[in-house]
Amino acid sequence: MCGDMIQWLKTNGVETKIEEDRRVFPVSNSSQTIIDCFLKLIKKYKIQVVEQSGLDSLEYKNELWNLKSKDQLLQTKKLVLASGSNRYVWNLLANLGHTISAPVPSLFTFKITHSLIADLPGLSVPLGRTQIKGQKRTETGPILITHKGLSGPGILKLSAWEAVYIAEVNYKFVLVVNWINQDYKTIVEKFKKIREKESKTKFVSLNQEFNLPKRLWNKMIEICNLEMKNFAEASNKNIEDLAKILANCEMEVDGKNTNKDEFVTCGGVQLNEINFKTMESKLFPNLYFAGEIINVDAVTGGFNFQNAWTTSFIAAKAISEIQQ
Repeated sequence: MCGDMIQWLKTNGVETKIEEDRRVFPVSNSSQTIIDCFLKLIKKYKIQVVEQSGLDSLEYKNELWNLKSKDQLLQTKKLVLASGSNRYVWNLLANLGHTISAPVPSLFTFKITHSLIADLPGLSVPLGRTQIKGQKRTETGPILITHKGLSGPGILKLSAWEAVYIAEVNYKFVLVVNWINQDYKTIVEKFKKIREKESKTKFVSLNQEFNLPKRLWNKMIEICNLEMKNFAEASNKNIEDLAKILANCEMEVDGKNTNKDEFVTCGGVQLNEINFKTMESKLFPNLYFAGEIINVDAVTGGFNFQNAWTTSFIAAKAISEIQQ
């Protein structure tokens, strides 16, 4: 399905690119490119769009859906709701009888104060691994050091999958960062082999060995008192301490940061109340859902868009087949 969408976008003038972690973006790196594409097609196919008309009430009566705004009443046999994380619409659905899973933020960065990253905003590692201490799930991807903590796909994906748990602990927990996505024991063995075969090698020269920014690596070896030492001068504890920083770096998270690019919310219409073959409500006939109005969320990079497009396609296909 995503391949079909990529081809459809290309046909309609939007070139895309696939990044290493499988995220898909317009070549322009701007979501406005996608918006402009749809606006162009709305105009081409003369699709009526009613603007500046908020939904005040929603009622199903005499096999018709009645949508009331301040100055008009719209009636339709079939209704597709694609209002995203709109609490007002969720409340309307709850009043009708649908169950709404409580919404919580799902894509956000972590607020962290830690000596390792304190003076290194803007640096990033290409492939790290993240985990909440005490939880089983791990996520991999680039990790970005910011002025306020950590960001990047390796952080955002974890915030998405663990959104409910993180909200439950009030955004305060211990994050375990593996900066190079290699196991602790593997790193220790690598260090010991270097000490056996190349004992005069200085730690300061090894940042490229682990594909780390030099300033980040220098901070790591400084914390372990290894910045002036070679492997012959390092003790087993020195080596184990450095391996721990690389593979099991524990950081206290003290809240979340959000910005204009991090807007996803999990929660919404419970999935067991939806027929996923048609996206129709199991409680009300002729009511369909698409996108983030349901309790499904995903990370940026096309995944949330694909969810919206796929569920919209399923709903539209079901409605068109009924009408034929």
